[in-house]
Amino acid sequence: MAKSPLRGAAPPLQRQAWGPFFLVSVFTVCLPVSAASSDRPIELIVPGPAGGTPDVVSRMFGEQLGNRLGQPVIVINRPGANGFIGVQAAAQAKPDGHTLLMGFAQTMSVNPVAYNKIPYDPVADFEPIARLVDFELVLAVPASLPVDDVAGLAQWMKDNAERVSFGSFGAGSPSQFAGEVFAQSTGVAAQHIP
Repeated sequence: MAKSPLRGAAPPLQRQAWGPFFLVSVFTVCLPVSAASSDRPIELIVPGPAGGTPDVVSRMFGEQLGNRLGQPVIVINRPGANGFIGVQAAAQAKPDGHTLLMGFAQTMSVNPVAYNKIPYDPVADFEPIARLVDFELVLAVPASLPVDDVAGLAQWMKDNAERVSFGSFGAGSPSQFAGEVFAQSTGVAAQHIP
């Protein structure tokens, strides 16, 4: 199998920063012939809760993959611990092509740089096999806030520093980092609310 262009092509930090997109990853073998011809279902592990973007994408992808292979693809949600639970389960699965991981920015890029120790290595334990979705973050405020643009929001934050807070997908998530960077760039210590 050819090596992924991500593996070995950049320094370690860049290899870990795969960007804000979802990856379907599998152990070193990408759906070997034995898996594609097996009656055994393929498990697609989502390291997040049901109903989130990775789950929805996984269900759409799983249905199409199952139809194409002629065998069931079962989406298994394994949320918790910023994705560690689900990703670790995939990393420890038998590398026979029957277990896929719906990796995403949080699990494959942010966790390795945000935590001193994680229970998996996104570069050594997985091989990216498909880029499925670009993912954007949106800056939104309540309609009742008296601002019309980003400059107005920054000024409002400075004028109301004691009231400033922002929500995110969770502690250590890309949305928290984006909020922290925005708050820092405005010079306001905003309260993070996961």
